[in-house]
Amino acid sequence: MLALLFSMMSVAAAGEPPSVLLITLDTTRADRLGSYGYELAETPTTDRLAAEGTRFSRAYATCPLTIPSHSTMMTGRVPPSHGVRDNGDFILGDDAVTLAERFKDAGYATAAFTSAFPTQARWGFDQGFDVYHDPLSRLPTQLDWRDQRTADEVIDDALSTLDGVDGPLFVWIHLFDAHWPYEPPAPYDTRHEGRAYDGEIAFADAQVGRFLRWWDRTQPTSVVAVTADHGEGLGEGGEQTHGFLLHDGTIRVPLILRGAGFEAGLVIDDPVSHVDLAPTLLNAAGLPLHDGLQGAELREGGSEVAWSEALTGQFNLGLAPLYATTDAAGRYTEGGYGAWYPVDGEHVPVEPAADFDVTALAARHLSMAEGWEQSVAPSASLDAETFEQLAALGYMGGAPTAAAGDIDPRDVIEHIPKTWKARQLIGAGRFPAAERLIEELEQSLPGSYGVELLRAQLYRSQGRMPEAAELFTSIYLDAPSSTVALQLAAITASMGD
Repeated sequence: MLALLFSMMSVAAAGEPPSVLLITLDTTRADRLGSYGYELAETPTTDRLAAEGTRFSRAYATCPLTIPSHSTMMTGRVPPSHGVRDNGDFILGDDAVTLAERFKDAGYATAAFTSAFPTQARWGFDQGFDVYHDPLSRLPTQLDWRDQRTADEVIDDALSTLDGVDGPLFVWIHLFDAHWPYEPPAPYDTRHEGRAYDGEIAFADAQVGRFLRWWDRTQPTSVVAVTADHGEGLGEGGEQTHGFLLHDGTIRVPLILRGAGFEAGLVIDDPVSHVDLAPTLLNAAGLPLHDGLQGAELREGGSEVAWSEALTGQFNLGLAPLYATTDAAGRYTEGGYGAWYPVDGEHVPVEPAADFDVTALAARHLSMAEGWEQSVAPSASLDAETFEQLAALGYMGGAPTAAAGDIDPRDVIEHIPKTWKARQLIGAGRFPAAERLIEELEQSLPGSYGVELLRAQLYRSQGRMPEAAELFTSIYLDAPSSTVALQLAAITASMGD
């Protein structure tokens, strides 16, 4: 039935445009692929694609989080313009024009096969797709950020759905495997013993290879793009995972394009951005570039300066937001303070008195930020039950209205995982241990919105409802949030108010 639907909607004629395949590998660092120089990699598929196409050695995500990053790739707009600034708090709005919508309008059959909670249709990613497959095994009210389909499940789904479908196609495949927790299946666990993250990447690479064998046979004229939504800290800059800091570990991503116009074996060392992907794919398919795209054609050099941002520290903890602009020489990052990081010494900021003009960099940074049409995406409110489930796993429950603080995430990154641990302790009912950790956080992150929220959640879980209601009310008045409001409502209802 799906094949019939696709063939009815597709354009089957001589000289039809090329099919387009976009593969996003979640949480995959560029420097963990063989084609990017990692000698321990087991990534023959992406290595072959790099040899057959063009590899961009310095490609950057606009945000080190799944939902904002994919929103950029799908719209060709930076987060300040599409308005999705954090995971869980925003939905890509109906007014956004996505790649799938552009391809569908051009007569393409469109299909997406995603693998995890952050790429479900609930976040607005299904716009323009004829088929959007994002099933997860548990009920919607039981889902959390760790729910996923493994790469083999996603590829099985894609192959069975697309078999027999005529082109041209626009297909998006998203594989979540490299995301924490790192649990590669056999035999990748033993082949990468002690390097579980590498094992997850190897498994995903093998599954991409399985899909490409079918794709290349059935879509001989096509454009293939492989990238990651963001990387992983793995300890760089003190960050183990991702989301809070803007360094190469978390925002430098693989980007490989193969097809007509992409020279085989070519390596581009100039900085480019995810925002360049949409105009490039449309151009490669011979489709017109509509108003609203903010990137530049990658075959013409792409963006000379890549914009990235991390607002999770502000929304979830009341810290300073981070913004960065990366050029050929290095990265200027602005948060509680501005600092320049040369390309060969990323984690060691250069003082303003050294060989760069911090005033000029700050001015360029501000000029970019002010040059875009600003947008606020629809907010995503979590019901109380879903929030409690997520909070038990460490989810913070951000508030986009939380004021930016003076504490820079770069200076307190070692304390941030303690907030996740405190939430897990609360969820597990280990209240004395949670209390001790919250007291420690109150010293290391004084006045933090997120730490106040932790204490309020502890009070609620302990049954100290009057104290919880008072603190939740104060938090809500400082930073109105639908998730905080729902918790406050549940507390007051339990008190008969």
